[in-house]
Amino acid sequence: MLRLNANGSIDLTFGTTTGGPNGNVLAVIVDPSGKIFCGGIFTTYDGQTRHLVAKLNSNGTVSNGFTTGSGFGGTALRVSSLCFGRTSGFLDGGVICGGTFNSYRGTVSKSLCKMNSNGETSTNWYGGQIQLGPMGSTGVDVITEVPGGNGYYIGGNFTTPANRICKLDLGGNLVASFGSTGYDAQVLSIVPYTSGSGSIICGGGFQNYAGAPSNRIARLSTTGVLDASFTTGSGFNAPTVLAKAVSGKVYCAGSFTSYNGVARAGVARLNTEAPALLPVNTVQPTLSVGSGTEARMTVWPNPSEDGPVSIQL
Repeated sequence: MLRLNANGSIDLTFGTTTGGPNGNVLAVIVDPSGKIFCGGIFTTYDGQTRHLVAKLNSNGTVSNGFTTGSGFGGTALRVSSLCFGRTSGFLDGGVICGGTFNSYRGTVSKSLCKMNSNGETSTNWYGGQIQLGPMGSTGVDVITEVPGGNGYYIGGNFTTPANRICKLDLGGNLVASFGSTGYDAQVLSIVPYTSGSGSIICGGGFQNYAGAPSNRIARLSTTGVLDASFTTGSGFNAPTVLAKAVSGKVYCAGSFTSYNGVARAGVARLNTEAPALLPVNTVQPTLSVGSGTEARMTVWPNPSEDGPVSIQL
């Protein structure tokens, strides 16, 4: 694990020389104080036991005030997504973990759990109710805050309590008003739509939502209704992940080679708010890369409008 400077060079002041994690890092979040939480497929960090989740100081060294104890239980273990917990709309120091597991510190928590800032299990929180989807699935792949900070959207390849997507309140309880038959395949990303409506845009490997065609990208209302005005045509021809840009565009990366019949090898930028000169949801013509074959990508837009985009393979 490393940190880059704004010009893309490696920040040599970050981290240590004692090895970092002994496996892949799949998720990283940073709290307002600069503390870093990372999740993935590792059992130690800098030689210290940290099972799938570690907390780092702002300089990249391991925080000694955080331990995972007996860690996560199950098979094909991984933590794929992290999100900060909130109480009454305010950050409470806790961290919500999503992935493939069936317990944390001996407490049943299937694919979703919440831990306190020191790594202890957070009591009286949902967890334990998400069920894995088909064999080889990854449980929970994404946790996204509801705009306004009053809940969470959960996406992945689970089939209970809903198909691949559900909404939870801050206490981790299922929001029943967000209801549908869901997606027919895995949800890999959920990003807020910037119109202020509270709706979300989802990307993944699905081809249908509640029986309606939605090829790997779809926009949903706050109650889980498919937005028919978000017209994507034939959509993507392979799984995609998304990141929202501040300019109202969506950056997409994945193993696709086209979007709505337009050639795009692994990366595309879509318009969502009808900017001048370009119809809604058409491919932005100036963004293209070489042959893209990896479905497991993560994409981050630069905070500035139409700035550079970073892609993790």
